[in-house]
Amino acid sequence: MSSFRDRAVRAAAAVLSGWLLALAGSLQPSWMAAWIGSVPVLVAAFTATARGAWLLGLIAGLIGGSSIFGYYATVAGDAAAVSITVLKALLYAGGIRLAVGVRRRLPAWIAVCAFPAWFAAFDTLIAAFSANGTAGSPAYSQMNFPLALQVAAFGGAPAVTFLVFLFSSTLAHAIVATESPARAAGRLARVRPSLSVAPDAGSATQGRAHGSAVETPKITAGAAPALLAWSWPRPGTSVWTAGFAGAWPCCGRLREDSRCCAPPATAI
Repeated sequence: MSSFRDRAVRAAAAVLSGWLLALAGSLQPSWMAAWIGSVPVLVAAFTATARGAWLLGLIAGLIGGSSIFGYYATVAGDAAAVSITVLKALLYAGGIRLAVGVRRRLPAWIAVCAFPAWFAAFDTLIAAFSANGTAGSPAYSQMNFPLALQVAAFGGAPAVTFLVFLFSSTLAHAIVATESPARAAGRLARVRPSLSVAPDAGSATQGRAHGSAVETPKITAGAAPALLAWSWPRPGTSVWTAGFAGAWPCCGRLREDSRCCAPPATAI
């Protein structure tokens, strides 16, 4: 029941974001909706699986493109309108998926820029290669907010797009960062790689010989890559130290076991 409720809440967040994005992308755009439109779906995606995050982004993208579907159908035809709407939805889903993946692997000050950089990059490519220039850019949602448009002096429409989505990304990261410890533990349990631990037959036999039933675990060969992916190295620490930080208690008990990969004494 809890799992179903969580999925329903995430789906509702995606629908809410889609509605706000539709307001921001209409022919009479709401500039405020563009600033907060991506926040609900980002918060929901940060607590979902990779596939779930992509689906949430797709839902929000399809709903967000519905407000201007009629315009595209009128000027370019139904087939073109469907193609443009689906492509934009896929683009948005890709941005959500990128934001989730980067957040789980890189420091927050870098991860927060991934989402806006994705859209700013596509804005740049579209402006360079499209015959219609920057038409359809999210930056046009700010035409009634002159203060935000001043950023265009530094990088054109992509700079405005980056600013708007940077605000959404920062707010979403801040909301998730203030979640309760219980919810944070549950989220980490879903995204952290599982370790394969098996009992060491030799050590178990030796323990029984001394009248103890304690079995010493060993880390299997497939666990080493998972250990390296646990955490990102902080400035001044080595990759090995950061990667094996979570497994150090286990390795500390197995220094005598050659199958345990203990971190080297010196930094790489």
